[in-house]
Amino acid sequence: MSYYQHVSDEFRSLVDKVLDEVYERVKSAGRIPTGRLEDLARIRLTLELLNYEAGTVKSEVIEEFYKSNLAKREPTGYGGWLYKPGKESVHKVLSNKGKRLRLSDVIREGTAEEVLNYVWLRANKALYRDKSGKLVIDKSKAHRAVVEERPISARDVLKYLKEVPSRYWAGVITSELLTSLDYDQVEELVRSYYGHSKTVDKRILDFVLTKAGGTSGGGDKLGVVLGLSKRLGKQASNKVRSLVDELVSTTDLRDIEKQPLAERWAVVSSLYRDSRLRSRMSPLSPLSLAGLTSVEKLDDTARNKALLGKALRHYLNYVVTGDQAERQAALYYAGRVEPAALEPQHRAILEKILSDDQRLLLHLVSKVYPDDTLELVSMKLSDVFSTRGLDYVVLERAIKLSYRVFERARRGVPVGGRKVRSARGRLDVRSTLFNYTRFNYRMVFEDLPRKRSITAVVDVSGSMLRYSMWTLVALASVIELVDKVVLFWDRTEVVRPPVKKTRPLIYRFLERVYTQRFKGYTNISQAIRVTVSSRPGRLVVLVSDLQQTVRDVDPWLEVQSLIDRGIRVVVVAPPRHNRDVLRRFESIGCETVIVKNPSKIPIYLKKRLNIKI
Repeated sequence: MSYYQHVSDEFRSLVDKVLDEVYERVKSAGRIPTGRLEDLARIRLTLELLNYEAGTVKSEVIEEFYKSNLAKREPTGYGGWLYKPGKESVHKVLSNKGKRLRLSDVIREGTAEEVLNYVWLRANKALYRDKSGKLVIDKSKAHRAVVEERPISARDVLKYLKEVPSRYWAGVITSELLTSLDYDQVEELVRSYYGHSKTVDKRILDFVLTKAGGTSGGGDKLGVVLGLSKRLGKQASNKVRSLVDELVSTTDLRDIEKQPLAERWAVVSSLYRDSRLRSRMSPLSPLSLAGLTSVEKLDDTARNKALLGKALRHYLNYVVTGDQAERQAALYYAGRVEPAALEPQHRAILEKILSDDQRLLLHLVSKVYPDDTLELVSMKLSDVFSTRGLDYVVLERAIKLSYRVFERARRGVPVGGRKVRSARGRLDVRSTLFNYTRFNYRMVFEDLPRKRSITAVVDVSGSMLRYSMWTLVALASVIELVDKVVLFWDRTEVVRPPVKKTRPLIYRFLERVYTQRFKGYTNISQAIRVTVSSRPGRLVVLVSDLQQTVRDVDPWLEVQSLIDRGIRVVVVAPPRHNRDVLRRFESIGCETVIVKNPSKIPIYLKKRLNIKI
């Protein structure tokens, strides 16, 4: 046998040994993408071929490699509280004959473990309710979930614990579970679980008072406490009243305007019911006050702002739906406003409503309230479609209105109102030579055609319904450079934007995106896998609220394969998103941006990533 044949056989045996070792390690690490498995094998083989001065150093390096790359990672979107059931306790439930079960078949003695096992089965879709409302168990799904050791989070507990009698809640709603909740989940906890059990009520009250005593989240914090105050008994009212006094004195009410519009209206309505807070509502914007049903107890400034906000709300609804009743309501509220009590920019909006000047009104709201306008259109669109079904005329109006607001908010006010002409790829001599000889000129060039190299991955699941117009405008903000769009919910579809970026073609494309759906579950991981297989451009923009509701590989693990290839990933999230998942994306090197107004996305891409849009 030749020397080269001997070296070849030795190398093949080494490769086989490394592959077998990696495979054995990966089996214990759970599910792993194929691309990452290949990368692990290559790195492990490289470590084996490197020269080391001591054998102990080599073994330590290889062991550290396995620890850092194959360690079990925390599942998607979970906080500090997790629960995994014991196999024996699940098998007791599965040992029941037949598919139909009663609640007493799962929760026999009422222990916390049995209650959490019920929540675990419901969260993993192994236990579901049929059309008659009876419980049905899918034993194959239950066995698969046991083998994969899927945990449940505090979010799952809040979703399914309400199906269990309240006498069993005290064993589950513990201080350990409560400390893992954020402000959104605390509000859901109060709404669903307060007032049914004295033990649980005391824990919730103590927890909310402790959490509200922190230093962050002023607007969210005040909203949660005000929401809690409606459901409290007399024994706790003094504590909450003193807490509200403290929050009101330390919180700038304008922080409330960082919240989504619907949640903002709920908080403002709670503020209005308290006579001590009504006098502090005048700094809020008209659209923030537009959700009030009564405005008579406000001071002059706040009352006129609220009436203007209601008029603007109804007029924008009229522009979207074409309903004359909305227009008449807008004129009614506008007629009650005293113009002298308004600021100049609000007075201009009032004049345009009374004169029925849509063009100039949209120009004004695009400059002053672009984000609230987009959200208001989104809310009205979802209301119309939930009652009437899909109306293409209303959809076309909503898209045109949102796109115009986006364009005007993006362009800003032209400097000096001057127009500049340009010639392709060279200096426009006709408009600059005269000034050039007098050293009084501006250099004007026209950019060459830009290469479309952005892949947009857009979330169109049910959780993004309230941000539907926000999502479409976010897509429109980068559409000039988008090569392909990956739409995803629990499934995925790849579409291509129009080659020519004229307004009618963009409107038609956005209508197509909207009609795909804004419903269903969310699977970010599958969307990223499809993106990888579709040969993405040099930049991937993920638009999502990051609420993954389908059990799959953690999405940041899939995104890691894009980053390893040198592809830049930008995650664009609306104000309400999963903060835990966003932090995970940041930790692996993704660019992240949270925007209320999608017109800010081009500014971010231009300044931070040096991309011309």
